[in-house]
Amino acid sequence: HWLGTDHMGIDMVSLLVEGLRASLHVGFLAGIVATVVGTLIGVYGGYKGGLLDDVLTVATTLFLVIPSLIVLILLSSSLEDGRSLSLIALIIGCTTWTWSARAVRAQSSSLRGRDHVSLARINGYGTLGIVVLHILPYLLSYIFMVFILQTATGILSEASISMLGLGPYDSVSLGKILNEAIRNEALTDGAWWASVPAM
Repeated sequence: HWLGTDHMGIDMVSLLVEGLRASLHVGFLAGIVATVVGTLIGVYGGYKGGLLDDVLTVATTLFLVIPSLIVLILLSSSLEDGRSLSLIALIIGCTTWTWSARAVRAQSSSLRGRDHVSLARINGYGTLGIVVLHILPYLLSYIFMVFILQTATGILSEASISMLGLGPYDSVSLGKILNEAIRNEALTDGAWWASVPAM
C-alpha cells in the first residue's frame, strides 16, 4: 500500500485511480456540454447581431450573475435519489456555459464583418452555411481552449459538491475521497495520505 489505506482498510492508490477516472468522466462530459451550448449560442448571436444578439446577451448575462456553485448545490441536494456521475456532469455543463458563450460571441462578432464572410453572403450562403463553413473554422483553436477550461471547471465543481457530500452515490471521486477524510477525522488524526493525494 504505497499511500496507506483509508479507515476501512481500502488501498488509497486504488481509490485515487478510481477517483481520477470518475472526476475525468465528469469533467469531459461537463466540458462537452458547456462548450457545445456556449458555442452554439455565442456563434449564432455574434453572427446575427441585432435584436436576437441583444436577447441572447441579456439571457447569458442573467445566467452569468447567478452563482453556478449555488445552483449546483441546490440542484444536487434536491436530487436525493439517482445522483449519478453523468447527471452531475450534465448539471455542471448546463450551469457553466455562460462565460464560454460570451467569449465565443465576441470572437464571432469580430468575424462577422470580414471580407470572406461578406463574399459568402453575396454568393448565397445561408446563416447555417456561413456559420459552419466560414466562422467556426476560424474559432476551432479558441473553442478547444474553452473546452479545456470548461473541463477543468467541471472537475473542480464536481470535487466541490462531492466534498460537501452532494456528489454521486454510485462511484468514488476525488471529492468523495476528501469528504470521507473529513467525515472520519483523518486530518485531525494526522493521516495525511487520506486527503493530500486527492487534492
